[in-house]
Amino acid sequence: MKQGKQLRELAALTEVIFSAQSAKMQKLMAQQGSLKAKYAELCAQEEKVQAQFSQDPGLRMARTDVLWRVWLGRQKAAVNAELALLAVEKERTLEELRVAFGRRDVAAALARQDLFSRRPGVPSL
Repeated sequence: MKQGKQLRELAALTEVIFSAQSAKMQKLMAQQGSLKAKYAELCAQEEKVQAQFSQDPGLRMARTDVLWRVWLGRQKAAVNAELALLAVEKERTLEELRVAFGRRDVAAALARQDLFSRRPGVPSL
């Protein structure tokens, strides 16, 4: 009976670990979605502001367009850098999630096997 209890506790523990890893992955995916939306917003602003610069020669003469393009380039680069770091973290988390899934699956199978083998009238394996 002690082994059966330990196997059920192990199965519960591995389920908690898997759930935590899954939640971490969901959080990273949400962050990625947010960063992609930010990048898309910058691209939309770029199109809008380009139209303004083409219509107002005063902005071009004041070199405002150049300053804005530099700012925009830096913003896009920063978002891309964050996306790259996030991709690395997602890959690491995905590997941890795979391991947690495997452990959860094995622990659950062992607990089921132990439960099944302890039923009265069922021969032990």
